[in-house]
Amino acid sequence: EKKDAARREAARRIATEEEELEKSSDRRKEWDGLVRILQAQGLTVREIRPDGDCLYNAVADQFKEAGQPLHSGSDLRRLTSDYILSHKDDFMPFLCHADTGEGFSSEQFFSYCNEIANTRTWGGHLEIEALTSVLQCTIEVYQANGPVLEFGEKHNGSVLRLCYHRHEYGLGEHYNSVINSATEHQ
Repeated sequence: EKKDAARREAARRIATEEEELEKSSDRRKEWDGLVRILQAQGLTVREIRPDGDCLYNAVADQFKEAGQPLHSGSDLRRLTSDYILSHKDDFMPFLCHADTGEGFSSEQFFSYCNEIANTRTWGGHLEIEALTSVLQCTIEVYQANGPVLEFGEKHNGSVLRLCYHRHEYGLGEHYNSVINSATEHQ
């Protein structure tokens, strides 16, 4: 009994310490800042599973929220890859090796597009640009420490809202869907 009580007490202390650490963490600060920004506009976060498909699933969630479940996350991956492949000259100058800064070769470019379509490789700025063109929409990306980024402003279609988290998960960056606060409570 004494050992069990000691284990419970140790577990309680660890949980309290983790809770205090969480309050002061970059993750918590980012989350709180983002929530303040969104609440001021009557918006809230709808969490998307952190599985490498978060960008594509967040975009799919936006269409579902609008009553237009047009594409799944995997459909959006393929559409993005196809668009980038067919607009090589627009995207190739922005692709380089993180280690060396050297631009991609044609072979590496095709490999990159294949990864977009067939793996859970993370999507970012270039993929969002491609998505706005494929879907003929604007994508607004909210972030805690910066302005709202607008992609595809030239398109007259839907406005999709995502939020970007630098510190959400241990694996790194993440996208969630942004919805009207009133919708969350329905």
